[in-house]
Amino acid sequence: MLRVGHGRCSILALGVLALALLGTAGCDGGSAPTAAPPAPPPETTDGPGDYRPPRDVCGVVDFSPLTPVLGPLSNAPENTVTGADPKVSSGAQCRQYLGGTGVFARAVVHCSAWSGVAKAIEMHKYARETAAKDAVGGVTDVPDLGRQAFRYRAPDSVPWHADLRLTVRDSNLDCELKAQTDQALTPDQTATAYQALTEIARTAAPRLR
Repeated sequence: MLRVGHGRCSILALGVLALALLGTAGCDGGSAPTAAPPAPPPETTDGPGDYRPPRDVCGVVDFSPLTPVLGPLSNAPENTVTGADPKVSSGAQCRQYLGGTGVFARAVVHCSAWSGVAKAIEMHKYARETAAKDAVGGVTDVPDLGRQAFRYRAPDSVPWHADLRLTVRDSNLDCELKAQTDQALTPDQTATAYQALTEIARTAAPRLR
């Protein structure tokens, strides 16, 4: 009987020791590391894509993130349907004027649905190569926005002294966003404007599906 009792005590002691070791491992260095977020699924590069041609871009766009830089909204947004050949690409453009006293500014969002994902990828590549030829300071890729995105500053042209562009592709949809003002922007204002364009694109795209 004593031998059996000692065996039970030994087993119990080993269990306590194991729990103590596990507790020490869990407490050492803080909480256990969290798992990395799952990678997005690979893109299907053929087929018609996820988007139908948009017809009312103004109905899904919120320009308010730009007001700290470009000033208050100064009129109702203007929606225009675009696309000379609907079999290849068609969409819509929304234009919004902003600005206070002595400031003239404009924001534009133009989204087109291409006939297929492969065509959208091809045209996005062409748009980036074209932008790189004229961009002031080069073209910058924007991660985690759609499937592909880049931004750049276009050369000054009357009346714009700041002309910021962001182009985003998701599936067969391609959107170009512009923030333009007749006033020069500081580096901080430029960064804020780019952040605003990114927010506008990220919010609008799901509403166009």
